This record gives sequence, structure tokens and C-alpha cells, in this order.
Amino acid sequence: MGRNEIYFLALQDPDVPADRGELQKYVKDFKFVSHKPHFGWGDPLYKKLLRVIYLALGIPSPVVRDFNPEFAGLVKRYVRELEPDIVVVDFLWLAQYIKPLKGKFRRVLNAHNVESDVFRTTRKSFVFWLPWKIWKRYEARTVRDFDLVLVTSENEKKRFLELNPSGNYLVVPNAVNTSLFKFKPYTRRGGLVFTGNFSHLPNVDAATFFVKSVFPLIRERAPRVQFSIVGSDPPAEVTALGKVPGVGVFSNVPDAKPYISSAAVAVVPIRSGSGTRLKILEAFALGTPVVSTSFGAGGLMVDSGKDLIIGDNAESFADAVVSLLNNQDLGRKITTRARKTVEDKYSWELVEKIISKSDLMRESGKD
Repeated sequence: MGRNEIYFLALQDPDVPADRGELQKYVKDFKFVSHKPHFGWGDPLYKKLLRVIYLALGIPSPVVRDFNPEFAGLVKRYVRELEPDIVVVDFLWLAQYIKPLKGKFRRVLNAHNVESDVFRTTRKSFVFWLPWKIWKRYEARTVRDFDLVLVTSENEKKRFLELNPSGNYLVVPNAVNTSLFKFKPYTRRGGLVFTGNFSHLPNVDAATFFVKSVFPLIRERAPRVQFSIVGSDPPAEVTALGKVPGVGVFSNVPDAKPYISSAAVAVVPIRSGSGTRLKILEAFALGTPVVSTSFGAGGLMVDSGKDLIIGDNAESFADAVVSLLNNQDLGRKITTRARKTVEDKYSWELVEKIISKSDLMRESGKD
């Protein structure tokens, strides 16, 4: 795979740091276009008009949110000049940039989630029924435009087959660069950590649920324990959690690994969403024991009590965290097994083999 030339184009939130030095190791060239994804009265006129038009056409709001004329022109120019064999689109709402383009290149969607499932599980009020239907129909239409859709687990593949039975899907699990995420043998540590991109609503819900419902139960038995919320773009409701005694919010840090590897437990109290949680695999790789909900661990080939501990309500989640805080041998046993799970099932090397053996790398032939 190293013989292929990769060109990387991306929208870049100016408030979130990007590790461009690391990126240079893997790509021939890269370009970023500054783009702040938000809605508001101060939006440019073109975005307000697009929002009205897109909603009337049954197109979800994130598609409007992530439309950038400069980026559209950049993608069009690169495709025209480079005549690529493959164009990979990361996330469903960016499909709009290649839909109008002509060429023989293969169109591949890297679907991190079933986005309509994310919407359905995070917005449960009946008032969101129509927006959810718009999401579902848009997703079903859009995946038909791709020659191949990459999904993170067999669970996601089944859901996409329900949306579009004739689609071509390849399971490519989330994976960790195990040479970069170095294992730290488990010793007595202090503190809990939760990491995430907080523009993703399931992470907002998880952090809020943990602080309000789980953390107080833990502090009753471990009064000095601290909880760190680490991630990009925390909204006001997440930032406000930092006012709770024992809770710290660390936004847009350049590297989350030190926070994870120094924690006694990585918590994943996810209750909604889709896809699989890379945050679990990163903690596995670094040697930090994980407590997760069943939903949070969904789609991963892991066993509760061996790779991690499952807690599906506030009480059982708190019990699992406290058991790890009080039992260093349990933490050592779980982290040793979890690291092996990453090496055997979720490493970059495994993903490279999956892709190399698939038809993704065959010569393009699409008109």
C-alpha cells in the first residue's frame, strides 16, 4: 500500500489543532480550508438560503453546515488535475463535494456511523421524527452513489444493508497505531478520564450523564477521585461541568494520550450513537482499564470482565469503576488482555491486510 500516492483535503476548524507533522508521514500532499461549522443569525447569506433550499429538498442540516464554496472548488480542481483512481469521502455529509464531479475514479465512503441512527438515538422527542426521516432517506440515497462503503463493524453493515440492500460494504474496523500508542504497564494511578469530540452529541450526553448520575456515587466511596473530560469543541453545557467539584474540562488539547495513560480508569458511558468507539481501543492500547456501557462497547469483539467491564446503569457503572480503583491486580489483568485484543483485532497492520485483500485497490473503471 505504500506505493500509492495519497492527497488529503480537509475542512479545518480554526479552533482545533491539527497534527500536520504526523500527517506528512503518510500523504503526498495536503490542503486545509478553514471552516467553522456552526449555525446562527450571523451566517453568510448563501448559507441561510442553502439551508432553506436543502430542507425543502429533504437534505439534513449538517450537509448545509459543512458546505464551503472554497473547499468545493479545491476538490473539483484536484480531481480534474490529478485524475485519481479512488476518492475516499470521510463522513456522509461530505459526499456533496464529489456527487457532481465526473470521472472514472471509484467513489468510496468511509462511514464512521449510521448517521440516521445517531440522530434517532440522541433526539428521542417526537418533534424530531420528521428530521430523522429526512436523515434516513438522505442516507439511503447517498450511499447509492458510492462504489464501496467502509463500515466499522458487522452491526453497521447490517444496518446499511437495511438502508440499501444492493450496496457494496466492507467491514474495516477502527484501529490503533500500536507503535504510537505505547503500552504502559498498569500500576496504581489516580483519576478518571473521558475523551471525545464534543461536536458529536453522544459524547455530550455521556459526559453529562456521568457527571450528574455516576460520579456522585463514585465520590461517596472515593472522595478524592478526580474526573477529566478531554476533547475538542466542548459546548457550554460540557464546559459548565467543570464547575462540579472534582471535575476538570480540558478542551482542544494537542494530544489526549497523556491524559488517558495517566488515568486509573477510562470511562465510556455512551448511551446513544452508532459505529464503534475508538476511545476504547486507544485506552486498551495505552494500558488504561475501561468501564463502558454495552452501547459504548457495541460492535467491538470484546468480553466484559476480560477486556473491560460493562455497567449499564449508574449504580453498576459506579461499582465497576470503584472495583478498579480498589483492585490493582484486576486492572493489571484487564489491561494486559485488552492490549492483546488491540494487537490481534484492531491494529493498523490488520486494517492494511483487510484493505489490501479487498477489491478497493483494483483499477478504477467507473465511467
